[in-house]
Amino acid sequence: SRYQNPDRLRFATQLEERLAALPGVTSASMASGLPPLRPINANDTDIEDYQGTPDGPAENVDYWNTVNEGYFKTMGIRTIDGRTFEPSDRNETAQKVVVINQSMARRFWQGNPIGRRVNPGLPGTPVWFTVVGIVEDTKNLGVDKPAGTELYFLLPQTVTPFGGVSTRMSFVVRSEGTSASSIASSIRSAVSELDPSVPVFQLETMGNVVADSLVRPRFLS
Repeated sequence: SRYQNPDRLRFATQLEERLAALPGVTSASMASGLPPLRPINANDTDIEDYQGTPDGPAENVDYWNTVNEGYFKTMGIRTIDGRTFEPSDRNETAQKVVVINQSMARRFWQGNPIGRRVNPGLPGTPVWFTVVGIVEDTKNLGVDKPAGTELYFLLPQTVTPFGGVSTRMSFVVRSEGTSASSIASSIRSAVSELDPSVPVFQLETMGNVVADSLVRPRFLS
């Protein structure tokens, strides 16, 4: 509650930089939603030149995800075509860009979607984002469910059209040659050094996150 916009973005950016600089950490980033188990967004989205049909898909995207440029590297998500976000995209004068997953590319475009535009459909003047890359699908509704359509926004580019930074952001950290417990301790220390009043919660390895998502099907089996 102490952090309002733009202080919220400043704090999150500083924390991400501290996490990326920890010993044993190879990359770090943040995201508004994490696989493999998250609620579906089903956000209406204007897709430029899309001609819908009565039996075709509606202009609705299963998942919006707001991330920073290091997210795909940190999560090990491969680029299929084009590019992902770059530091230059943070410039105030930079073109607004998005990255989409394979499922979205297949559902809404017959040809190559690179260079096409989407509008989040938020209240007010339309804000068009240009597709610059396609990444592989990730599971969001459970590892046993098909991947949904997903649209990735760059966090600094969403502050104005989205009305600020979400109060709930997840940080992801990739490490090598360092134990999970050691990294966890370093993460807690980094947060405390930045602001000791901010709690760290749901600190887990991705292995545990995936295992937790399988508890119900395993129990039923």
